[in-house]
Amino acid sequence: MIQHLIYSTAIAAVVGGRVFPKRIPHGESLPAITVNRIDTIYEKVHGEPSLSKTPKLQIVSWATSLDTAKSLGAKVETALDGFMGVLGHGTSVMEVEVINIEGENFDDDKETGLNWANQDYSILITP
Repeated sequence: MIQHLIYSTAIAAVVGGRVFPKRIPHGESLPAITVNRIDTIYEKVHGEPSLSKTPKLQIVSWATSLDTAKSLGAKVETALDGFMGVLGHGTSVMEVEVINIEGENFDDDKETGLNWANQDYSILITP
């Protein structure tokens, strides 16, 4: 997922390579994106092997202004929502049936100056 976002021209124009797992490393600048796997749902029938699995990801677009965070979130949504095909890079690839956005919210923190657009996505993978 991280590679997919980094290789998106629209996203790279805003964040460069600042797409990180879980949290932004200390000292990195904004805007940036974090990706966190929050759950995986397995579809099973009567004890058989899984028919499919659906990882749930939370992707957060971080910026110093709420408008920039929302704009970056919109670019993430364009890159991901409805995506079908190969996800990954090099030896770490998987065939994705579809990626769907499931929820979104925005907020800011006056104390820290951080603003974010938080999006939840499901990724349908059939083994």
